[in-house]
Amino acid sequence: MKFRKIRQLARASFKHWLDRLVEAHLLFPLTTLFLLCIIWGTAAYIILLDRNTAERAAIFSSRELLETYEAQAVRRLHEIDQTLKFIKYTYELKHDRNVLRELGDKALLPSDMLFAVTLTDETGNVLASTQPHERGNIYDASLFDVVRTEDTLYVSPPRRAGSDWKLLFGRRLAENGRFSGTVTATIDAAYFVSGYQNSKLGQQGLLGILGRDGVFKAARIGDNFFVGEAVDFDDVMAQASTKTPLLMSPWDSVARYTAVHELNDFPLAVIVGLSQEEQLADSQGRMWGTILRAMLTSIVVVMFLNLLHRANKQRALNRQYEREAAMEHAARVEYLAYHDGLTALPNRSLFSKLLAQGIAQAKRNNRQMAILFLDLDHFKQINDTLGHEAGDQLLQEVARRLREGLRESDTVARLGGDEFVVLLPELEEIKFAGVVAEKILKAIAKPFILMEQEFRVTTSIGISIYPKDGLDEETLKKHADIAMYQAKGEGKNHYHFYSEQLNIHSLERLTLESSLRHALERSEFQLHYQAKRDTRTGAITGMEALLRWQHPHLGMVEPMKFI
Repeated sequence: MKFRKIRQLARASFKHWLDRLVEAHLLFPLTTLFLLCIIWGTAAYIILLDRNTAERAAIFSSRELLETYEAQAVRRLHEIDQTLKFIKYTYELKHDRNVLRELGDKALLPSDMLFAVTLTDETGNVLASTQPHERGNIYDASLFDVVRTEDTLYVSPPRRAGSDWKLLFGRRLAENGRFSGTVTATIDAAYFVSGYQNSKLGQQGLLGILGRDGVFKAARIGDNFFVGEAVDFDDVMAQASTKTPLLMSPWDSVARYTAVHELNDFPLAVIVGLSQEEQLADSQGRMWGTILRAMLTSIVVVMFLNLLHRANKQRALNRQYEREAAMEHAARVEYLAYHDGLTALPNRSLFSKLLAQGIAQAKRNNRQMAILFLDLDHFKQINDTLGHEAGDQLLQEVARRLREGLRESDTVARLGGDEFVVLLPELEEIKFAGVVAEKILKAIAKPFILMEQEFRVTTSIGISIYPKDGLDEETLKKHADIAMYQAKGEGKNHYHFYSEQLNIHSLERLTLESSLRHALERSEFQLHYQAKRDTRTGAITGMEALLRWQHPHLGMVEPMKFI
């Protein structure tokens, strides 16, 4: 039975939503949306596919160019290193500073136009050089620190020489295994990027030699040669090894598809970067063409479906207006059911709900709350003297003053006639209820302008506290009412807290009132006469009648208690 009921509910729900979907005001927009999703989904797929193809081609081209450039750079580096090794071998064999001149005479050295070779002793003094002006001491701490203990190729950072940038390559010289000097070759840094192919790399393509310290030894972008720019070497190597090696150059903020390879025999890496903007330019042009076609197709589809939709739109709008009117009417009916029509305050029904909720919350949070029961003094005289219109105006003004004088968390309601009630939730101390009551008394005591005349009205307030004076709403309201009547009995324009003594007094009053109705029938009243005498002469000047009530259970009841 349970599963059958579930299936019935599911079937009913499905039928309900199916009926909604086939309604005109939903069917046409959903159809339009569906077709637009197909159009733009297809366009997005074509654009994405074309972009991925162009991106893969750019990555492949960068790696292909890197292989070509690496072969060229390694060949030149090996040529430099072999030259240094040859000079090192020859010098260590002969220990003759004239070895450079001899090798040059035999055409065993590269041309001076390509690079300059220099021999120094262990302190940096020049022993020989292919450049005649190279004399004196050229001690280089970074070079000597490396080659003093290691027989390895040293590559210096870029150095400015006039308007050119140079790179210094060096190796150690040894005599009987002991460090005895250096052999260096100074080469124009642009030599390593002279094979730049503008047609393949583009105007923003990058070609360069990168040191392991992250500093470019030589690089070229377009027709611009530069050196010394720094990057994070490890980050570049890591990003270049990813599936999409797209790097943002820190010096020009150009995104490039980058290929990097670290050279095995040298402390260097070759790097090639193809500008994303240039490589995807054709793809970008095709993308806008695809978007334009999708837009034109979308416009045609939307216009066609809009013509169909407009024919049914008015009927759907009319149905919507009817539903909205019904909802507004229901909301209005609900509002009137829980609010006073004259003052727009919550009525007795809504206040009872709010009070019940407040009691539950106060109980849960172990907090106090207060109820203030208000009754306007001499309100009947206003109605009898000025009429009900003035009385209604007075009640509206009283409601406004109460709302303005209370916190947003407090609740003020009209129970009927001239009776109002205030709910103070989250009461920290009982005395604060008295403070609020004083504030209300002062607000009500201010003059009222009714029928273009000034009148003053006061109010009497009774206060009961949760949980001290009651644990349920009826008890709290009854005790606040008892306290209010006590305030009226004490002269009005006053507030009074409920106490158990008031309840005893109230029960006694009800008992006396009930017995008083039968006192005459049972002849329980007794009349006593008391003479009045002149204190000077002792003569009787008159008498007074005194009424006494002989109650069968309470005994003699004094006049002040029953009159």
